Amino acid sequence: MPSEMVSAQQPKLVVIAGPTASGKSSLALEVAETNSGEIISTDSMQVYRGMDLGTAKPTPEEQQRVRHHQLDLVAPDGHYSAGQYVRDTQRVLADVVSRGRVPVLVGGTGLYYRALVYGLSEIPEIPETVRQAVLALQETQGTPACWEALQELDSEGAAALHPNDTIRVLRALEVVQAHGRPIADFRTQRPFNSSLFPVWIGGIEHPRETLITRINERTHAMLASGWIEEVESLLKRYPLDLKPFQAIGYLEIIQHLHGGLNREAMTLRIQQRTRQYAKRQMTWFRKEPGFRWFAPENLSAAQQSIQEFLES
Repeated sequence: MPSEMVSAQQPKLVVIAGPTASGKSSLALEVAETNSGEIISTDSMQVYRGMDLGTAKPTPEEQQRVRHHQLDLVAPDGHYSAGQYVRDTQRVLADVVSRGRVPVLVGGTGLYYRALVYGLSEIPEIPETVRQAVLALQETQGTPACWEALQELDSEGAAALHPNDTIRVLRALEVVQAHGRPIADFRTQRPFNSSLFPVWIGGIEHPRETLITRINERTHAMLASGWIEEVESLLKRYPLDLKPFQAIGYLEIIQHLHGGLNREAMTLRIQQRTRQYAKRQMTWFRKEPGFRWFAPENLSAAQQSIQEFLES
């Protein structure tokens, strides 16, 4: 752990995680307000400036209620990785703790949380022959052909990626071809047997049908709030083939704007992809040691549990 991280006494982290549309942000705001906390985003899409509605970024009013960190770090054409997130967040944690505040992490990107709390797993070097072979396939047959090759070797990994997400598809294909194991195997390995910090981690568990309803209703609300107009504004400044524009909703809205999808089909696809994403998030966090699930009608128990953790 870098010496700049914090003092000898590691800070206690409160982590509100779980699936999209479950109410994580609202709970995190209440927890932060109750416990003199500041919120640190663990969402890999909220780092992009201008991508606000589609990433459910905290509103200006919410950011006035509680100080937020790790938002709006790069433009959509910039690069931001889990490694960079760890380095930046270590500095943020040191600052928050030095001012006597409680770090409250909130978001659905399990990789960001795990990299910060357990450290980054090292993926072995990719032989140049494999790298060049994958690149040649992409250049001659396109990214979808690479995705199909990935699907044959790592069906779960392929299902988690869009067939045109060049960077991630090529990386996943390189890893599985070079080492015979899905990239997810390396990412879920913990370099340390235990957390680098004392951590309370939990989230809100809705019945499946309730979560689906919340996802569907939130999609309509986001579109009504100007999501399409947000994408139109972004496309005036950036090319449409950027990696962040493959994200849920942004891709479908771009297809809608270019005549590939009518509004109803666009909405249904956004809802479908969001449901699939929520399912993957639930799978990820169900495997997380010590994760506490709370029913939405019993969030006072979550608050009590957090206060007991912070006072212990």
